[in-house]
Amino acid sequence: IAQKNVVPPLYYSEEDASEIAMLQTNINTYVEECIAKFIVGQMDIDAEWDAYVAEIESYNLAGWLELKQQAYDLLH
Repeated sequence: IAQKNVVPPLYYSEEDASEIAMLQTNINTYVEECIAKFIVGQMDIDAEWDAYVAEIESYNLAGWLELKQQAYDLLH
């Protein structure tokens, strides 16, 4: 991997770190559950994809991305 393609460690305030941890836990739990359901056929990836994405977004994915982006922007 080229060094320019590696994201360096990001640093957050205590408040942001706590928020990121909560959001990431909720998002990851949902994603992992759905991956298993897609694999075993309990969810239809074609029929339920939009609902899956909407549910991820309802876990404040935009807020998680914003906090990550703010920390990344501080590096530059």
